Amino acid sequence: MRIYETTFIVNPQSDDSTIESKVKAVTDLIANNGGKVINENRIGTRRLAYAIKRLTQGYYTSLIFKAEPVILPELERLYKLDEAFLRYLTIIYEGNIKEQEPAEEAPAAETEKKEVESKDSDHLRGRREEAAAKEEPKVEEEKKEVEQKPVEEAPVVEKEETPEVVESSETEERTKLSSPEDDEL
Repeated sequence: MRIYETTFIVNPQSDDSTIESKVKAVTDLIANNGGKVINENRIGTRRLAYAIKRLTQGYYTSLIFKAEPVILPELERLYKLDEAFLRYLTIIYEGNIKEQEPAEEAPAAETEKKEVESKDSDHLRGRREEAAAKEEPKVEEEKKEVEQKPVEEAPVVEKEETPEVVESSETEERTKLSSPEDDEL
């Protein structure tokens, strides 16, 4: 089995249940063909770089999944047959994979992480305030130095004269272009 990433854009003018069913159709196709969805990232409605089918927004979804290569033509067929999919791209994934933790363990881990982050942020905030207090006098000294320096004037560049373009009439041009030999003929 290989690890793939597929990203697709669904028409955002569809209702939420339709968008949900399109995402579910892709995940079901992967699961029914022996694959496993590792990570599902619903990015949401975003502005498109250019209009696609006269639409300027799209609902983005990215899936990282493990499956056999046989699934790729099936997945592409699904994308092509359904008009709700505006664009899609499936590639071999070359990043590090962290499989999702079970849903029961995730909330407990998140609360512990938030508590640690708040303690760290309080500690760092105190250090930042101390550093800002030390920097304040230095900044004021630099401002005084800048104010005291004389401003140098930029050298004045004289404007060069450009030659004037003289327009001539068509008759003058004809006379200039013709030669005495032409008159003899």
